[in-house]
Amino acid sequence: MTVSSMNAGARRLAAAARVIDYCREVFPVRGLIVSPDIERAFVALQGRFPELTIHRYPSGSIVEDWEVPLAWEAVDGVLEDESGRLLAGLQDSFLFVAPYSEPVDGWFTKNEVAAHARTAPSHSGSFSLEHRNAYNYQLVDWGITLPLNVVTQMSNSGRYHVRIHTRTTPGNLCVAEAVLPGRRPEMICICSQFDELCNDGQASAVFAAELFRWLGTLPNRQFTYQLLLVPELVGTLFFASSNREQLGRTVAMLDLETLGAGERWVLKRGLGQRCSLEQALKIALRDLNADHRVCGFFEGYGNDERVYGWPTIGIPGPALQRYPFSEYHTDLDTPDILDRALLEEAFTICERTLLMLEKNHVPAFTTFLPPWLTKHGLYVDAAMGADAFRMNNELLFGIDGTRSLLSLCDELGLPFEPTEEYLRRFVEKGLVKTREPTFEELRTGG
Repeated sequence: MTVSSMNAGARRLAAAARVIDYCREVFPVRGLIVSPDIERAFVALQGRFPELTIHRYPSGSIVEDWEVPLAWEAVDGVLEDESGRLLAGLQDSFLFVAPYSEPVDGWFTKNEVAAHARTAPSHSGSFSLEHRNAYNYQLVDWGITLPLNVVTQMSNSGRYHVRIHTRTTPGNLCVAEAVLPGRRPEMICICSQFDELCNDGQASAVFAAELFRWLGTLPNRQFTYQLLLVPELVGTLFFASSNREQLGRTVAMLDLETLGAGERWVLKRGLGQRCSLEQALKIALRDLNADHRVCGFFEGYGNDERVYGWPTIGIPGPALQRYPFSEYHTDLDTPDILDRALLEEAFTICERTLLMLEKNHVPAFTTFLPPWLTKHGLYVDAAMGADAFRMNNELLFGIDGTRSLLSLCDELGLPFEPTEEYLRRFVEKGLVKTREPTFEELRTGG
């Protein structure tokens, strides 16, 4: 292990610790889309990352079908039986009242309560995140979540008192953004949702900000990078509508989600052709021997890549996730489940991905005839290893002036760094020239 790799490891561990520290500072963040807690969390994040700009879209703002709702917060919520015994309430979990629930104060049968309640069958003692009241336009009703063991103890013949007191006020839909200029105007967007839970939301957002800060240390960046932290879906919709010029030069979005806990790494493919960013992420996972699988665009956890991937926008959005994770959308998703080692590994994967994207180029031969490899010390004998020998064959015969280094490594299954080093020797000998990929080639993985 080199000194530089030891320093990089220490830097990543420190960044992972800061992610967890922030989550402990702001948790829990109550509400969805617009709430006083969400705005407070954005301000706290800006305190750690002053380079962030917070865009605010006031309640009532409209873009096409979508409208920014009022800020919502739960003030009080209880479920009691006929004797006045408290079965569940807001003091048990901030998830007891579904975000954007209507207020209610009445008596109901068990079946009537169940019609308004969501449970997490896999965690019988946990409350769930119920998002439907926030996102379903036609669902204007009260809603709660209950542990399954509470529901099973309720009598079918009994009646139950539900009281929910909420407060709605004009507020702001907040979106945090930062931009790092590069040599080229073409933009790579690094995106994470910024919502109320921990691994599913807050941790990935702070991770993205830490990754963005590392990008700022890279000299002579080829691309312009954008950090985008959003309340899921709605934040991206409003930002996209008001920043169409930026979208027009955005090559791809890297969506980061659930990085601190979960079963295994998942590369969730973007929609359509594999873009250069997705190729780099695939190669990084492979070259690092990370335990992972690849899933389709409509699998895994769906987030803001669905907005950028919409047919009228057409920006590819590969995602890196830990999937599945059992605490998903429950009150078990707290800072306590975040694994520092997984966050460190995520930094390694993402940094490797973006460095490969920066080094990517399209090689082309400068000579008409094949070069005499031994004359230039470029011949690799089969005895030196299968990958090395394949560079003399499949790699060199794949260079046609249209396929990029990432595309060649992806198609041929070659490791990126040794391949890049091998081709650099051809460039130094004047046998190969390189150019930067075009916008269209970056979009389509050419």
